[in-house]
Amino acid sequence: ETKADLNNLQTQYNCKFLQLNEILSKINQYQNKLDCFSFELNEKVKLKNQYTNELNSINQQIEQAKCDIDELTRIDSEYIDYIRMLHNDYQESKGNIRVFCRVRPPLEKESTQERATIEYPNYNSIILHGPVQKSNIGKSKDTHVIESYKFDRVFTPKETQEDIFKEISQLVQSALDGYKVCIFAYGQTGSGKTYTMEGEADTKRGLIPRSIEQIFNFKRYLENMGWVFHITVSVCEIYVDQVRDLLLQG
Repeated sequence: ETKADLNNLQTQYNCKFLQLNEILSKINQYQNKLDCFSFELNEKVKLKNQYTNELNSINQQIEQAKCDIDELTRIDSEYIDYIRMLHNDYQESKGNIRVFCRVRPPLEKESTQERATIEYPNYNSIILHGPVQKSNIGKSKDTHVIESYKFDRVFTPKETQEDIFKEISQLVQSALDGYKVCIFAYGQTGSGKTYTMEGEADTKRGLIPRSIEQIFNFKRYLENMGWVFHITVSVCEIYVDQVRDLLLQG
């Protein structure tokens, strides 16, 4: 009986020993997993610290960039003021009152016999060779009138709407700089005033639509620098010595 009890105890011991080994094996597995988790956690902490340092560095760079932008904006504003002063000094040196001459192409209905011949010696001169006039006073030869004129600028029929505006745009810029500017077309009926001022579509746009485009493009540019604009428009007509407000209601 004692031997049987001893065998039974030995069997129980062996079972407990096996269970203990299984438990130790599981403990080792859990310990290995814990070590892996600890390593991954440390790596993530290191990565977090690295990202935090990089973020702090980026924030510092952003703050420095903001300071640089403010400084550049200040310098740009001073530069614009300086350019504005030089531009308007240059415009004043060219004369506060300027007269341009634009010659339109001849119309089909205009007789070639009655048409004057026009010569352009340089950018601001024009010579008119008038048509031959029959003598009515007994002279043996017909008369031929030649007249020469000078302007601040002469535009030939070959020059486009864009060429005209390149000259006028400098005055539009002066208006944007705060100076009073007046541009008007003068000439007899059919001389091309409406075409020059209003024009047609696309590349044939006249001075008015091109000037409006320049004004609003410059407005958008300065608004990005903190400028504030208030724009008003009036449209008037001068006819038979009377000024008419074309936007007047009623």
